[in-house]
Amino acid sequence: MILQLAAAIPIRRSEPFPSIDSGSDAWADALSGVGPLVLLIGERNTKQLLREISGLVDIFSMSFAPIGLLSVLTSMIRLCGSYTLRSYLGYEHEPRTNAALEMTRVNCGGVYADIVDGFITRSAASDPPSQALAVALLQGDTPNTVGESLKQIISCHQFQHLKATKLCSKNAGGVNWCFRLVAPLSASGDFWGIAGCIAVAIQFPDTKRILEDSLALPYELSESDANQFSSTLKDLPKHLKVTFMCTFDGVSELNTGRSTPIYWSLATAIGSLLAMIAIQTICLWREKWYSAGSMMMIAGYFCLASSVSMAAYMIHSSCDVATMKVRPKTSGAKWTQGLVMNMKNNDSLDTSGSCLMQARDQDYRFEAVWLKESALIRPVFSWLVSTLITLSFVCYYLGLRSVGWWASIAQLAVCLLAAFLRSLSKVERKKFEITDGIRLDKRCYSTGVLDMQRAMRMKKDQRVADNVDLRVYSLQTSSCIPLTGEFVAWRAAKLANTSIFRETGNALLSLTGMSLRVIQSHSINERKIIVSFNGGVLTEEGLAYPNAKLCLAFPTLIQDLAAPTPLLARAIMRQSQWAIENERICKKNLPFLGGMYVTTLDSLLTWWTIAEDRNDMRDQHKNLHGSFLIICTAFFLALLQNHGDDEALIKGIESAHASSSEEDEGYSKTFLNFVNSNLE
Repeated sequence: MILQLAAAIPIRRSEPFPSIDSGSDAWADALSGVGPLVLLIGERNTKQLLREISGLVDIFSMSFAPIGLLSVLTSMIRLCGSYTLRSYLGYEHEPRTNAALEMTRVNCGGVYADIVDGFITRSAASDPPSQALAVALLQGDTPNTVGESLKQIISCHQFQHLKATKLCSKNAGGVNWCFRLVAPLSASGDFWGIAGCIAVAIQFPDTKRILEDSLALPYELSESDANQFSSTLKDLPKHLKVTFMCTFDGVSELNTGRSTPIYWSLATAIGSLLAMIAIQTICLWREKWYSAGSMMMIAGYFCLASSVSMAAYMIHSSCDVATMKVRPKTSGAKWTQGLVMNMKNNDSLDTSGSCLMQARDQDYRFEAVWLKESALIRPVFSWLVSTLITLSFVCYYLGLRSVGWWASIAQLAVCLLAAFLRSLSKVERKKFEITDGIRLDKRCYSTGVLDMQRAMRMKKDQRVADNVDLRVYSLQTSSCIPLTGEFVAWRAAKLANTSIFRETGNALLSLTGMSLRVIQSHSINERKIIVSFNGGVLTEEGLAYPNAKLCLAFPTLIQDLAAPTPLLARAIMRQSQWAIENERICKKNLPFLGGMYVTTLDSLLTWWTIAEDRNDMRDQHKNLHGSFLIICTAFFLALLQNHGDDEALIKGIESAHASSSEEDEGYSKTFLNFVNSNLE
């Protein structure tokens, strides 16, 4: 009955059958639209990735799963862009160093490291109040210690040559080192071992391989060098005390820890690329292998990855790198590495030296990274890469909006997962703490490692003549102009080199025990000096002599030789025993020579010879040029007698002394007459 009634009801064909219309998924549409935009943000993570790039593998790891596209673009423009592009972003007056500090590993050449709460931070400053320096030091009493020290010195020479070949500024990646050997000379053969140390350390022409380019230094020892090296260790004295210290100003938080392993970056790059290709292939397969949206998505992704790679490479290549090899720790050579703070403690009276700071189980890389000069072609490339990044992202975004929402979310997930995987390879930085029991000379001006804190006075008949204190230094420029003591010393030396005062000149050489050798270097303005003397520091009580034969070897500039006081004063630093001789040659008997300051023996022992942490070369020069009057006169006299055909050396010193007056000429004659009349 019911079925019959239902069948009798007419149904109009014009009305559709009622159904539920799901419509578009609002959440899916929002995610597919916002998902690609997430790739534009992530500034801090992106800059961290840019700073840690060390090669193409790291670049591909970032570009195949890109994130922080706006940061990549603005970073490239700030560092490599043209003035117009930088002005558009508001960075037209920003120094490139500030930009490089945020997105590269630059650690020298206007960038300085500091330690804040035990951790390294970098900053760009013209004259920082403090600076962290990397340190490598070695102490021992065996020939193996000498050999390890000399090999590290050779590595320092190689590093300087590498910087020169890469056209690095002399102010970037500075390396200072000092080598000290104290021993008694018990046999004549001991001298040859010490002479061999000097030859290897300052790179004598006959001990290094001569390359076609006269400016080049060898990267490895030649056969003759190896023979001399072994003979040097064989002929060393038996009782040795050796210290070596090297400081390096290329320090950052990125080269004091373990870097991201290359296999991890490679796996992240390959995995990200394969995941992206798989998602895009599935999307294209669902569209029956033909879809304008999928094609735009694929083309946009590969163009975006390529443009990000180019931008990252431009940022990375804006800096250059030079790495110095550091000797490994062995049972026979226990190298110590750490940091030392170079602080401007102008008001400090502490003479104990600077503290060594170390982080437990921390690796150190002596790596200098500096900002290169911008090439003219880089602004053009920055325009091209900026345009390519912009168009690629627009194409990629429109393609993602044209395909299924799941493709956008899946590719965003790949980028976020890759960023998370990259963060898993990071190792927490260790905190630097002060190491007890080690005090250092942060300037490498005296002995490097400070093992003497108090000097003692002794009788002159207790001095031992066969003790030798050899100190070899790297090139350190003093930039000091001659003062009164050196003006008088130079004119007195020229007079003593004449027949009238020849006997007085010989007496000065004998009084100081001065002997000198000058070696021409590969640079026109540079000379290598080997000088030895017994002492003869002028004090109020007489002439002061340390209990050792002082020997110095160092490269220097000609203009610095015109004011040799700070260079020669390095030999008397941290000498433990002193004696007074020739009491008649003292301050109270000294005629007026322009009002020079002459120190007392107590001040010499308790301040001037142990305050290298407070006094730099200029301080030592200003306060000791009067006390070094006799030593400088003997030095200049030996220089005049042993310069050979090096007329450029004498002309350079004469030019620096051109401002001396006629009064200095009279002071020099008075001084020579005083010395001649007061010799014992």
